[in-house]
Amino acid sequence: MSLPMQVQSRLYHFKCHILALVAAHVLSVAMVSRLFGISRNTFYKYRHQAEQGRLASFDCTPRVHGSAKPQHIIEAVLHAKAQYPSFGKQRLANVLYHQGIVISPNTVQRILRKHSPPVPPITCPPRSWSAFEALAPHVMWAMDICYLYTRKHDGFDRYLITILDDHSRTVIASGLSERQTVSEVVAVLKAAVLTYGVPQRLVCDRGSQFTCSEFRRVCAMIQLAVEYAPPQYPQYKGKIERFFRTARSEMPRAQTPEMATGLHAVWIAEYNHDRLHSRVTDAAGHAQAPVFRLRWKPSAARPLPPGINVDDVFHVQRPRTGPHTRQVNAARCISYRKQSYHFPALHKGDVIEVNEGKDHMDFSYLGQLVQRISKPLRQQMATTRQVHTGGLVKLKQQQIQLDLPKGTHVVVVREGGDYIFYAGDQVVFRMTGQEKCHPPI
Repeated sequence: MSLPMQVQSRLYHFKCHILALVAAHVLSVAMVSRLFGISRNTFYKYRHQAEQGRLASFDCTPRVHGSAKPQHIIEAVLHAKAQYPSFGKQRLANVLYHQGIVISPNTVQRILRKHSPPVPPITCPPRSWSAFEALAPHVMWAMDICYLYTRKHDGFDRYLITILDDHSRTVIASGLSERQTVSEVVAVLKAAVLTYGVPQRLVCDRGSQFTCSEFRRVCAMIQLAVEYAPPQYPQYKGKIERFFRTARSEMPRAQTPEMATGLHAVWIAEYNHDRLHSRVTDAAGHAQAPVFRLRWKPSAARPLPPGINVDDVFHVQRPRTGPHTRQVNAARCISYRKQSYHFPALHKGDVIEVNEGKDHMDFSYLGQLVQRISKPLRQQMATTRQVHTGGLVKLKQQQIQLDLPKGTHVVVVREGGDYIFYAGDQVVFRMTGQEKCHPPI
């Protein structure tokens, strides 16, 4: 493509003017580039064209930067792909290199995308999904925890702990708590069981609140079967996850924790008795409130086992937490001072308290000793000392009397809290703890 003669003339004079300003030392290259809005690379390109006598030539052919490949290269790429269908772009480029064709792997990939025949889609049989639902009320409950208020957005933290009936989608019990420990979880479970009885099973995730020994103890005492959802599979308890989404979007927001508790109670009552649920229908298919289906079939709940003390069963001792406490992980282990300790009788979420003595470590759970481990003696080279006049050796600001001649070198080794003095391979003295053999220096 050629430019009009007037445009070519103006461009030629423009280039000459720029080169003349720099050649006459009027302006520098950087100043000329800044004034005329060109880069320094462009200026040097103009200078190179002037040295070769091509300043008046203008090539306006669009540059393709190697994207257009000859037909024989395209055919070679397609032939190599047909010959080696499992090869990727890098291996195909290696094959073509040995055939005398130098081509980059990305160019091979671009040619294959453009010229390869489309791969026919794989037809899969359609899946038939059916929503699971318990056969009757109180056959299965789902329990979970979610954030409702956060300190970052609302100024205070509140967790929504809820139990939902799978058949009717009724909120059996719900609480708004500042913490999400096993104590708050058991309090919500206690309110649900005292109101409706014990269901056939309870579904929850593998959070430490539901896997710890205290929660298992409570469920075993009231003969409640607990079923844990598979890891990283929230669809297993999708109904309560969907309820949390509704609660976050529809529950009125509060400005203070006291207002949040009141609004929560009012909204839960409205959700159960007044709010129509699209998945809660009667025999004619009309939407009803969740409490409608809680009563239309006989309840599958059973009463609490006879002879149990409710206050004692649902009393959960809150574990102490601090720098010397560790939480049991899923492998029933804790890590303390870069060492791993296994407790097969405990469960994930239990808090172990570690008490270190002089020669042993005690691991306790809820005030009861679980395991005692003896500390291994740590041997460490303290120092080397030389015996002075009178057989005295200085160590730890103390003078120790040894029956050795002056100038003898002794090696001091520490074992636990003791210091042992060696002369060669023989033990000549042992200093236990803060024992003083001579007045301090």
